[in-house]
Amino acid sequence: MIDAVRETARIRGWDPRRVRYEVFNAAHHPGDTDFAVRLRSGETVRVGAGVTILDALEASGVDTLSDCRRGECGLCVTDVLDPHDGIDHRDSYLTAEERGTSTQLALCCSRAAGQLIDIDIGGTAKNLS
Repeated sequence: MIDAVRETARIRGWDPRRVRYEVFNAAHHPGDTDFAVRLRSGETVRVGAGVTILDALEASGVDTLSDCRRGECGLCVTDVLDPHDGIDHRDSYLTAEERGTSTQLALCCSRAAGQLIDIDIGGTAKNLS
């Protein structure tokens, strides 16, 4: 229903900043599978089916930024070095055009569409899985 309201507002030419809605648990879907995130350093962090990239990075000791953890604020949006098989965007922060470039993703809710995604976060993970 939220998507229908947003689409109707878009069709009518409403400013998207004027359409208010709330997102609940956009990060997890029943069909999610594990994948890996490769950091700029070459290190790899595993992301489980019921885990966000953000949570997996934090559990591995990688420094990240975040706030809402729902894909709304954009603070955790990170550059993608190589999307490999693409990105499953689940945020409401990036525009459709930005999503189409596959150059950024929201760590708190978006996922790799395949088995691997390379992101532009440096540092050394302390507890790699």
